[in-house]
Amino acid sequence: MQLGILLSGTGYLVPSWEQGFAEAQAMGYTHVELAGNDVSGRGDKPDLGKVEVEEAQRIVARARDWGLSVSAIQSHQGFLQADRAAFEAAVAHTARMLDLAAACGIPVVHTVSGHVRALPEEQAWPQLTEAYNRLLEHARRAGVRLAIEPVFVYRVGNLATLQRLLELVEGEDLAINYDPSHFPYHDESPLPLIEQFADRIVHAHAKDAVVEPDPEGLARGTENEMPGGRRFRFAPPGQGQLDFVAIVRTLREHGYDGVLSLELGHGIADQTQAAREALTFLREVLAQVGT
Repeated sequence: MQLGILLSGTGYLVPSWEQGFAEAQAMGYTHVELAGNDVSGRGDKPDLGKVEVEEAQRIVARARDWGLSVSAIQSHQGFLQADRAAFEAAVAHTARMLDLAAACGIPVVHTVSGHVRALPEEQAWPQLTEAYNRLLEHARRAGVRLAIEPVFVYRVGNLATLQRLLELVEGEDLAINYDPSHFPYHDESPLPLIEQFADRIVHAHAKDAVVEPDPEGLARGTENEMPGGRRFRFAPPGQGQLDFVAIVRTLREHGYDGVLSLELGHGIADQTQAAREALTFLREVLAQVGT
């Protein structure tokens, strides 16, 4: 397996792609994952959603000049929109990211469903089915893998809801961006997803999580609140409750030999230090597993 890092988006925040590439290379990462979330095209962060194909090709070429391979585009808009125009904009943006990925030689565009509270369940599943059926057809033409990442408070957030979506969409080629950090929120092990859907995993995030008592109610009313007076939070790999040796070993035993892409953000203060420590930790995990 190879180690990568998500730049911008919900990842390692940098003022420019160039600085991100320089820092990733200096730390020792061999792959970068690039954010492409900006539907408006007017955000102030580096984002492939703001650029046309020619500029995206230049950005990817600069990553390669730094000795970095681009593993995926993160395209996380969410397709659960009460407003039809917003739904169409999210689908169109994702289709554009698929075309951009094809033009740049990026193999994967991964997506998310949308917040569980965005639409009632009886409306959510038909809308998700429409979005993914349309985008899968587009991805097939583009020759790029379209993936979904189950996210803890999203309509597709755990194994059961992932299974439901995979049963609803047409074909067998909707892939998975595997992120184990979302499963502690559901009090679930992250391993059964690998065991059941290993053939669909085309990209993986390295991110940890913690479920802890919340006696003072600090998370009350937020999406991090959990039943039983508990709270959920993300953490860098090795600083939470997940067993990364078991995760990596299970991925390997089921045939995954792709990228583990570090996803930082979510309130982690010193991202540079966290990225360095995560690289050391993940190298130790890979050595222990023998990948």
